[in-house]
Amino acid sequence: MTFESGSQFKSAVKNYAICNGFNVRFERSTENIVEVACHKHCPWRIYASWGPTREAFVIKSLNDERMCYTDPTNIHADYRWIAEHFLETIRRDMNYKVVDMLRELQEKYGIIVSRPTCYNARSLARKMLQGSLNEQYHMLPCYVAELQKVNMNSTFQLEVEHDIHYSLARFKRLYICLESLVRGFLEGCRPVIGLDSCFLKTELKGQLLSAVGRNGNNQMFPIAWAVVEGENQPWFISLLIRDSGIVDGCGWTIVSDQQKGLENAVAVKCTTCEGFQSVIGQMKTLKAEPAQDLLEGSKSSSRGSSNLLKSMTKLQV
Repeated sequence: MTFESGSQFKSAVKNYAICNGFNVRFERSTENIVEVACHKHCPWRIYASWGPTREAFVIKSLNDERMCYTDPTNIHADYRWIAEHFLETIRRDMNYKVVDMLRELQEKYGIIVSRPTCYNARSLARKMLQGSLNEQYHMLPCYVAELQKVNMNSTFQLEVEHDIHYSLARFKRLYICLESLVRGFLEGCRPVIGLDSCFLKTELKGQLLSAVGRNGNNQMFPIAWAVVEGENQPWFISLLIRDSGIVDGCGWTIVSDQQKGLENAVAVKCTTCEGFQSVIGQMKTLKAEPAQDLLEGSKSSSRGSSNLLKSMTKLQV
């Protein structure tokens, strides 16, 4: 049996030892010679080196006699080895569960590893498949350029922060609004915009902001979204109002659970916001049912919802 290099031979020996349930130690490991023995000092031993013409790494001697017992805790089954062996599995399912990984390792290889080791292995496998987070963020300018190339009338705004010497750029925020979505919203949806946000659980944290409308079937219709460094609603709303063609807010209804930041941002951009502020004040005292009735256009809700409908009617054209 021949190998392309000493590193390939060592990897094969590790796989053989893990699959057969015993530990090995590398007594000699150089560029030209690799000698491996059983960790429990039993007779098992293998020796390999370069062939006469150095075209292949060749096994020179092998003593396959084993007298040691099976060990479920293999020192070579580290997170790197686990990541390589579960690479195709995680490629098919990026959310592959750690408990399933632990179960398969025990059933297929008979080894027991810790949960942190599997978590590190899954993270490494994702990094091998998708690249590191920094590499992905470095590709954002190219991504935005391609979007602008095929969507000439759409809005894509990427902002970065530079260091003192302008040698490094750090991602700050990204706004995306497709012209086709805006046109579909203005021509086929109600004049109601819902704003929402959620926290991102990546290493850089931040928030995902989104704006959606409601179409004729009372279903959500995406308008725009943004990734920001924190609660930066004024920046997002200013771009959204510009792209949506909202002049002073007259005839528009904006709904969100982020009342404080939303009220301040809309008050700056929309001059006709008296009705909006009074609606926000009444929504504090309402439960979810009247608010849902309001969005569905029902007038058979409670007394509080009726008052809210009257206030929101002031915003309609």
